[in-house]
Amino acid sequence: MTNAAVAQPAPGPLIGVLLVADGDAVADLPAGLSIAVEADVDAAQAEAWRAAGHELVLVPRDTAGETAFPIRSALSADLESVPAAAVLATDAVAGDDLRRLASALTESGHGLVLSGPRVAPLSSLLPVPAMQIDRVVSAEAGADDLRQALDRAALVARRDGGVLMAIEADEEALSVMRDWRGRGVGLAPVSSLLRRLGES
Repeated sequence: MTNAAVAQPAPGPLIGVLLVADGDAVADLPAGLSIAVEADVDAAQAEAWRAAGHELVLVPRDTAGETAFPIRSALSADLESVPAAAVLATDAVAGDDLRRLASALTESGHGLVLSGPRVAPLSSLLPVPAMQIDRVVSAEAGADDLRQALDRAALVARRDGGVLMAIEADEEALSVMRDWRGRGVGLAPVSSLLRRLGES
């Protein structure tokens, strides 16, 4: 995958983490998580995240209902704005929209994650590394809720090999993530989970 995290996590089950958070708030997190960004992200901020060892996941503009050419054009423009992105994250799309988006990604070499209603099995539908976001933890969740969500995700990861979480994180949530221990389950960037599950 283009711009995928170089450092690979230790063997064992993984929780892929996609953070939706303020840049300053993630400064003290361990390297190797993924941060959601839009095309208008500050270039210096994006470079600082990359330099700190984090992975960028691009949230592209909405192209639902468009034909192939506008989708490719919009995607190309977004990727030019965030050239270090490794994966795209979008609300659930299906049918022709999903196929057109996946076709564009085969040319760019990026992975894909979807939120919303499940479209399964993605691995058999698409020609690019892809998976569904399994759990979303909102900004309203407290510290105890996030710990419980991480613990539940760890159980699923031990069973299935990996699970993907999106976390809308404030400073309290990020503090929980700094201290959380998964007893053999590692936190990893999205690309590592895509590659790990794609090889299984």
